[in-house]
Amino acid sequence: MRILLKDGIKYLPYKYKDENELERMVVEHSEVMFGVDSIFFPKQKIKARSGIATIPDGFILLMNDEKWYILEVELASHPLYEHIVVQVSKFNTAIKNSKTRKKLIDVFYDEVRDNIQIKYKFEFNRIMKESYKFLSDTISKGPEVIVVVDEKTRELDEVCGSLPFRTTVLRFGTYYREKIGVGVHTHSFDTLRDYGIEGQIPSREEEKEVRKSTPTGRVETGVAATERKTSWIDYCKEALENLGNRASLKDIYGEVDQLRTNAGERKIENLGAAVRNTLEKNSRGKGQDMFGPEEIGSGIWLLKT
Repeated sequence: MRILLKDGIKYLPYKYKDENELERMVVEHSEVMFGVDSIFFPKQKIKARSGIATIPDGFILLMNDEKWYILEVELASHPLYEHIVVQVSKFNTAIKNSKTRKKLIDVFYDEVRDNIQIKYKFEFNRIMKESYKFLSDTISKGPEVIVVVDEKTRELDEVCGSLPFRTTVLRFGTYYREKIGVGVHTHSFDTLRDYGIEGQIPSREEEKEVRKSTPTGRVETGVAATERKTSWIDYCKEALENLGNRASLKDIYGEVDQLRTNAGERKIENLGAAVRNTLEKNSRGKGQDMFGPEEIGSGIWLLKT
């Protein structure tokens, strides 16, 4: 058995109820798993000319690398060959159909236009005006596969060797606090990129130099601890208050982004990671303990009143 030990307290492995529960957690933490330049697109049904249909668990786009991935989330206790090889093989057949690729590009483009977080990333990278071309060029290169599992096994190695695409396997595990239960939990997972997690989340020290007065006298700020008028905790708290004390991460991101804009703060690429980090570090007995997930992996957060 693998356990985690923090400050003398044991965290025991949590057994997921089903693949959907694991999938929700992967989606919630996708930006940390796959990188701040990654974009998650939800599952879409696609068909080959023959009518054979398949529904991958999602798609990952890496903007800086101009690469895209098919995402498969599986429990190691399930029949992996039937779940992964059959699914990915169907996708391989379907993606060869030009109409299927066109449909996929159109679906992704709609997400870019309608999803505030995705749209923000395209604008940040200055490719919003050419977003359709960017998607078309990227999808034309063909995908790779990311398989996320709760446990790596020898069978999984054999399965991945049978796939028609280059494949990366990432493990995702959840641990709950001994004698407390899943209400206090933590995650341990592999990442697609090799980087320091803290380096991807804006700290007050990293934002120190960007407080500048504009010609109009407005203050643009992403400021240090001694200068900041509004902290990330304050933004998250105000956002949840504005949203009725309960909201999805997507809505919280949008509200925090708007609050920061109204305050004259600079745009940052990894706003989502900063918000999630703030919620996690101030919930379930940690930090100021003012936030909490409605249910583990649900992506819905509450403001404690």
